[in-house]
Amino acid sequence: LDLFRPRQGRTVTWYTCGPTVYDACHMGHARAYLTFDILRRIMEDYFHFDLLYQLNITDVDDKIILRARQNKLMADYQSETQDLATVQADVEVAMAALHQKLQQKVKDLQEALPPDTPSKQVLQRQEELETATFKLDQFTTGSVQAVQELKASGNTTIADWMTASHDALAAHLDALRGSTVTDPQIYQDHARKFEREFWQDMTALGVKEPDVVTRVTEYVPQITEYIQGIIDNGFAYASDSGSVYFDTAKFKGAGYDYRKLKPGEEISAAEMAEGEGALAGGSSTE
Repeated sequence: LDLFRPRQGRTVTWYTCGPTVYDACHMGHARAYLTFDILRRIMEDYFHFDLLYQLNITDVDDKIILRARQNKLMADYQSETQDLATVQADVEVAMAALHQKLQQKVKDLQEALPPDTPSKQVLQRQEELETATFKLDQFTTGSVQAVQELKASGNTTIADWMTASHDALAAHLDALRGSTVTDPQIYQDHARKFEREFWQDMTALGVKEPDVVTRVTEYVPQITEYIQGIIDNGFAYASDSGSVYFDTAKFKGAGYDYRKLKPGEEISAAEMAEGEGALAGGSSTE
């Protein structure tokens, strides 16, 4: 164990990565921020450190852009489309497309790995397959069944069909019209709504407010400059898609530990896709 020694007397500065505010909070958020709150109170109230606690809000991100855009497209579609038969036809196409995508994901993950694949990668593949299978089953027993029930019913509304097929129809409309949503206020409003809900949830849980709150959108020039510095130092590079990647090989070659909290463990394909972002479609091979 290492003895904890603040750099400046009893003053401790603490940065916490806050939520990406694209949707409502879940139990994972509650667990994380309650844990941080307990540790913070121990340091302040028991050890009597002078703590400066900062929390960052990620208020611009692929997930935020995608969710806000899809919500806008769904709202416009509902207000503009008055013909039930048109909605039913669109739902059929959307459901088929999403079903095929989920089935293909499972099929791809079922492909055998080379015999010399490390055990950790085999385990990661199995976990990814279980997740993909769960999502396919959830779609089949949820949306697909709900749409089938609507087909069997003789008295349905446009709202019924849109609700039953929401995720599939939203993805379908986004593929067709996503590029038409260009008003940045849509994304800002979406992020602010779920940030407000986050703070309300934290208050309900009794979590202390941070001393400082920062948001990604408030520091974009500084972030860009910081990333450029990493590129200039030779530890990152820009791909053809415009994304910037950290060069883990060069970093480790310079004598540093990569994934300091998980030494020796390579990053998985799922983690790479998460880092690349939802709008990249998981197409990156970097």
